[in-house]
Amino acid sequence: LIVEGVGGINRFSYVDLKELSCRWAGVLAAHGFKTGDRLFIFLPVCPEIYITMLACSRLGVIFCPLYITLSFDELERRIRDAEPRGILTHPDLLERLPMEHMASVDKIFLTEGPLNGSLSNEVLVRDLLPQMPKDLEPKWLHADAPLYLIYSSGLSLIHI
Repeated sequence: LIVEGVGGINRFSYVDLKELSCRWAGVLAAHGFKTGDRLFIFLPVCPEIYITMLACSRLGVIFCPLYITLSFDELERRIRDAEPRGILTHPDLLERLPMEHMASVDKIFLTEGPLNGSLSNEVLVRDLLPQMPKDLEPKWLHADAPLYLIYSSGLSLIHI
């Protein structure tokens, strides 16, 4: 994986991706995420999007990438519809989340900190990653188990 951003170019080998996705899966598992749970990924383009998708796949957690260009109403509709157990986001995007419509959300995972303490369910992933194992066996699922949710432009939910 090669990602070019403001800070330069980040390169990840297959080994890097495996180890990082296992650590991220460990964070999710440590917070009670299990097969069939849903995690929304609401981030600007960054390596964490792809690493989290791999981590979710490893656990059987259904992920749903959300574009940062979505409006408040579009975010609210998706959250009400899919009832995610968690949301991964950046602190700069927190104020865009419809907090009054997030009853299903147990955890808000943040890629950066420090935490401001305004939410009781926020988790700073960066601090937890070094404590997680670099190897985690994948959860084997039935062939028709959903991998992710995607919304079409017409707000139709598609399970894949």
